[in-house]
Amino acid sequence: RQHVYANRFGSRAKTLWTLYNATGHAIDEPALAVDLKPQEHLFDLLHSEPATVEPANGQTRVHVHLLRDRATCIARLPRLLAAARNGDTLNVTAKAAPAKSQLAVCNLAGEALATAAVQRSGTTLNLESVKAKQPCCVKLLKDGVLLDVAAIPAQ
Repeated sequence: RQHVYANRFGSRAKTLWTLYNATGHAIDEPALAVDLKPQEHLFDLLHSEPATVEPANGQTRVHVHLLRDRATCIARLPRLLAAARNGDTLNVTAKAAPAKSQLAVCNLAGEALATAAVQRSGTTLNLESVKAKQPCCVKLLKDGVLLDVAAIPAQ
């Protein structure tokens, strides 16, 4: 798309794209095509939600809604986390998480509202004390480095 600019930053385990809308108007359309393996997923880090995607010619297209002169950040991450909510309880499983990994429940601003060490059998987090701060995602971290992120399901 003309005047939508993308920068890619990657490593073996993850890739981040920043997208900037310089069209002079809002856009609501596919703006990025990526290769996506079955064990990977795409997540909009600035909106703390799974990216809106559609298949296209053997690739995955990322659909974005971007206001004029705004940016977003899309991450391609290994699918390590699964989160299920039951009222104010969040149950998280983290497959293949490295030893001493941490979970952080975060709000839209990225502020960590609650943290817990990853438990092999699954980790339970109580959202009651943080619900006023509107938790929206749970991050899997190792030494402060993001490994995966999942949206917190609605009640």
